[in-house]
Amino acid sequence: MLILLQVSIEQSSQLLLVTFFILIILTLLLLLGSLYLRGSHFAADKKISELENRFYPMVLDHLEGIIPAEKILSSISGKNIEYAVLEKVIKDLIDQLQGDEALKLKELLSAGPLFNFHLKQLQARSDIEKIKACNYFSKTKLINDEVIGFLESLMDDPNRMVAYSAASALMATHRVKVRAGALKSLARRFRISEMAVLELLYEFKNSYEDQNKEETEELYKIVLSSELPPDNRAVIILGTSEINYAGLGELYYQLLKSENQTWNYIKVKEALILAQGYYFNLDATDDLIPYLDDNRPTIKRAAINVLSKFQSPRIIQLLLGHLSEKNPELNLFIIENLMKEGCDGETILAQAPVKDSASLSALINIVEHEMS
Repeated sequence: MLILLQVSIEQSSQLLLVTFFILIILTLLLLLGSLYLRGSHFAADKKISELENRFYPMVLDHLEGIIPAEKILSSISGKNIEYAVLEKVIKDLIDQLQGDEALKLKELLSAGPLFNFHLKQLQARSDIEKIKACNYFSKTKLINDEVIGFLESLMDDPNRMVAYSAASALMATHRVKVRAGALKSLARRFRISEMAVLELLYEFKNSYEDQNKEETEELYKIVLSSELPPDNRAVIILGTSEINYAGLGELYYQLLKSENQTWNYIKVKEALILAQGYYFNLDATDDLIPYLDDNRPTIKRAAINVLSKFQSPRIIQLLLGHLSEKNPELNLFIIENLMKEGCDGETILAQAPVKDSASLSALINIVEHEMS
């Protein structure tokens, strides 16, 4: 028994000793790894600082006409970090300058070597590199057929940020069909944010050329496409109405009256109702009135919002008829919308079929205070 106990103690001691040495080794490895990473970061920061100190004077001399662009670009050995730092220097200066000087730097930013560097980035394995390249082409607007081909291939990337960045870069081209294809490709993705679709839609509109007719035709097709999820379709309907694509007003009115399920999802219906307000479509008045009794709060509120814009004695009376002593929140919403569109508090007090005039006066005072 004593021998067994002695053997057990010896084995435990050996196990403890082995564990101790393993922990010592792991600690040393962690320490060495930490020192290596710290050294790598220090070396990288030092390299970036050296390159910035080298490029800043050269770019400033280029602005003064002392150094041609070719000399700056020929000083690059071909390392990725050099392209990245030079681009950062140029962008930092562009943000501080205007006019001819900023234009001169943008020309330098779009020079051949930098263009080719970012063209290769579009084909990189790293998503971060792809996004950087997309941002470059979006900013410089250097979109030729080759670039379009690469960007369009990224539209189906599983990474949503890569797809969005590629679509945003494609908005830099003057070719409407290409921009429309990018917008549709992004809008048919289910897991994409409302803000991303809306931002891309605003980028889709060409503010420098009159392409309204072509853009309207493409947007018409996108809205009617069966590939769009309801939420994204609603965003496009609402966004195009805010931008005021006049050619879509009649379409949205007809879709509002449609009984097809595609146009009766809550968010789509809400967007179609609100669109009537943006286009100030008085013809839609009688079509909107039934939605005041809708049991879906967002639909009811959309109808109130739009009908408030169409103010007439009949509409004002109709909206005030929906005031309820049981729903002060809805009352406030109705009063806010009526007063925002020019209806005064005295008219509301005189015509509202609410017995508790004190509560109504309080709501009117709240709205008047918010508007002042």
